[in-house]
Amino acid sequence: MKKLFKLLNYYSIDGILEFIKSFLNFRYIFFKQRFMGKYTLRNKQNIFIGKKFKAYNNFFAEAHNEGKIYIGDECVFNRNAYLTAFDEIKIGNNVLFGPNVFIGDHDHGIYGGKNHSFPDQPPVERLIRPKKIQIGDNVWIGNNVTITKGSVIGKGSVIGANSVVVGAIQPFSIAVGIPAKIKKKFEKKTRNWEKKL
Repeated sequence: MKKLFKLLNYYSIDGILEFIKSFLNFRYIFFKQRFMGKYTLRNKQNIFIGKKFKAYNNFFAEAHNEGKIYIGDECVFNRNAYLTAFDEIKIGNNVLFGPNVFIGDHDHGIYGGKNHSFPDQPPVERLIRPKKIQIGDNVWIGNNVTITKGSVIGKGSVIGANSVVVGAIQPFSIAVGIPAKIKKKFEKKTRNWEKKL
């Protein structure tokens, strides 16, 4: 009877979940990467993830065609992160992302010049215009932030919740708004910065 109980326990939902957890822990020990919840990696041979990476539920990254996504060491993504690249998204080390962050290095359509798109043309048929995105080390991206094509966020910066990043944010800055604008700068690049604001 005890043997039967052990056998049933092994094949129970709890037993299967424990096996999966053990496998995930094994993967973390050897590869230092952890997905905690559902995740999708499309064209994953073009997605490069550093050590001690963590992503919570619903992490989605897609590298279209020859696009590339580089994520540095010790980055943490909260739930519902969405990264999409036709050219390149490059994220430094120790970057923290709040929930519901979107990072896209392209848009659909050209609305000026000779080869422009037309409003009666289906959006999926319009030309894609990609431009690289770069995020420096030690950046903190708040909740519900959108980072658009061609954006560069300098190291040590903070992007406030609900902001839309368009263009460049200088290193060691706090930027908020739509589009995100610098509101404060760290005067000294030291751990005593709070005294200098």
